[in-house]
Amino acid sequence: MGIYPRISHGFIISVGALKLACLVMLDTVGAEMQVVNKSEKAISLQQDDNVILTLDNGHEAISQVLPINFDGLAKAVKGDTIFVGQYLFTGSETTSVWTEVDKVDGNDVDCKIKNSATLAGVRELSNLKVFITLS
Repeated sequence: MGIYPRISHGFIISVGALKLACLVMLDTVGAEMQVVNKSEKAISLQQDDNVILTLDNGHEAISQVLPINFDGLAKAVKGDTIFVGQYLFTGSETTSVWTEVDKVDGNDVDCKIKNSATLAGVRELSNLKVFITLS
């Protein structure tokens, strides 16, 4: 028996024994919103500064502008909170950032940075109100 069937079987047994509802998060392969950082250089973001999330993937990723790969973001957000960072964020590291949408200008989303962080490697964007089609 592989690792996944053993874990899921153990989970089902535990939930049944505890008689509690349990939340399960499932990550599937598919569309993800990501920062396009072709240079792969670390990007330092400072609390209370602004950063623009843009569809212009020809723009270099820098602390003032982060190119993204999702063309529906500007249409979907207004005053929302957008998380940019590691997939599993604990809140104790400084490699992920929370932003709040200030304004939308065309395909650009201007955000206020809520915490200082240094982004490095692949960074994903999360916004629970945005639906991404898996076409």
